[in-house]
Amino acid sequence: MGIWTLIVNALKVGYLAYGGGGTMIVLVHRLFVAPGFISEDLFSRMVGTTFLVPGPFGINIGALAGYEVGGLIGIFIMVLGITAPSFTLMPLFWHIFKNLTENRWTLGFKKATKVIGWALSFFAAILILKNVIIHIGHTMSIVVSVYSLIWIWIMYKYKLHPAWFIGITMIVGIAMGLVGLA
Repeated sequence: MGIWTLIVNALKVGYLAYGGGGTMIVLVHRLFVAPGFISEDLFSRMVGTTFLVPGPFGINIGALAGYEVGGLIGIFIMVLGITAPSFTLMPLFWHIFKNLTENRWTLGFKKATKVIGWALSFFAAILILKNVIIHIGHTMSIVVSVYSLIWIWIMYKYKLHPAWFIGITMIVGIAMGLVGLA
């Protein structure tokens, strides 16, 4: 991948991935895996790694993708491209919308971006599930899905921080690995 292609892809991820880091999975996949710059297997490992590392998920996945295709300069380009909207669009939107808090257009914009974020998160989840099925099979995918849904319910009902899910899941994963189930 050339440097200009990397810059354009970084800006695409930054400006088009609404809804947070999780929604960037689909776009990074489309821009880096589909054309063959990163393998499907490596991308799956990158996604798993970024969920384990603290920090903003979108920047982490972008930095890893940038590193794989452009080394240290690739990290720099991807991080700048992903954070570019924060320095360009947000001040512009703040200036435009600061006096329009109850305007119907502002409320519609807020609702639309929320729907877009949920839709992109849904497609990212489907992409992850597809890779999980490929790598661990249908039965284990169902087990992982049910386990995750139970944890989502527990976190919602008891107002638990997601760190509980991450920590206990790491313990369960280690235990499964020790007994040969994973």
